[in-house]
Amino acid sequence: MTQKYQIGDYRETHRTFRQDVPERYNWAYEVFDRWGRDPDKVAMVWVAPDGRTSREVTFREMSERSRRVANALVGLGARPGDRVFIMLHRVVEWWEVMLGCMRARLVPVPGAILLTTNDISYRINASDSVIAITDPENVDKIEAVRGECPSLNELVVVGGPGPWHEYEDLLRSASAELPNPHNLSSDPLVIYFTSGTTGYPKMVLNTHASYPIGHVATGKFWLDNRPTDLHWTLSDTGWAQAAWTCFFAPWNMGAAVFIWDQRGRFDARETLAALVDRLRDKKPGAVIVLGAELDGAVAVIAAVGPELKDDKRFHAGNIIRELTARCDGRGGGRPDFAQGGGKDPAKLAAAIAAVPEIIAGN
Repeated sequence: MTQKYQIGDYRETHRTFRQDVPERYNWAYEVFDRWGRDPDKVAMVWVAPDGRTSREVTFREMSERSRRVANALVGLGARPGDRVFIMLHRVVEWWEVMLGCMRARLVPVPGAILLTTNDISYRINASDSVIAITDPENVDKIEAVRGECPSLNELVVVGGPGPWHEYEDLLRSASAELPNPHNLSSDPLVIYFTSGTTGYPKMVLNTHASYPIGHVATGKFWLDNRPTDLHWTLSDTGWAQAAWTCFFAPWNMGAAVFIWDQRGRFDARETLAALVDRLRDKKPGAVIVLGAELDGAVAVIAAVGPELKDDKRFHAGNIIRELTARCDGRGGGRPDFAQGGGKDPAKLAAAIAAVPEIIAGN
């Protein structure tokens, strides 16, 4: 049976879709904890930097630990509305801290791990962050500018001893009980900084409604996530993309997120190998398809079972040419669809849905 896309008829959905925004709303309690009612439901499959060591984290476990995070930060003196600067690799603790801040009505300020000392002091001072959370690899950067940041009162380090608050020590002594604050949906939720391409980076504030509720459409219609899915988005934790499709969008739909704490320079071969590795327990010929706009065309990568990986019929270039022929009816030209720019997303969805059929036909 063919699975239908949740967006259905694009034009009809565009005409009728509405988002209801309640006056009071805290996504961590209203949505995330709802998925945690099933004690075995997996929220995240996390893979260590070595690409081999992995563990599963359930919604229930992350819910409990994030309440401890909230109580620990309040115990350090943070009050609703205070900003918390976060600079962590793709470790589970980043997601715990983001959820914990949400529960305590604190405002996280994520920063990319490549930030320099000047970048860090600028962001802490611009946001008036009162707590900074980082790891042993980056703590010296924050210490170097701590004297220049008058608002910064506390420093928490994940995964290492030192003269700072150690993350796990704080959680061990914190309560796992914290009731829903029933905050206003218009309350501040998170601050991201722009890239600063044309000047100093600027703060962008989102509310308890704009990201959590806004990304229902992302998870349901763009990603087409479902509770049985395992979703992988490549994004550093310091960028808003991490909140969009490593956090709110898939978890709105109950999908698990796949997180590989890949460090250093991006390696496309390692990334594709990891994709193929996720298929080893699938049936022969299983396919993962990635759609992305590339120079006006759609690049499609099919990762197939080991017995097909050397068959040129299944290489991405050949599949792209076949998709082009199917989508424009002429063959040899570029597809007349793309991710955005006002083009028709229904054609992109139809093209990607056709890949298994193309492979079967070959």
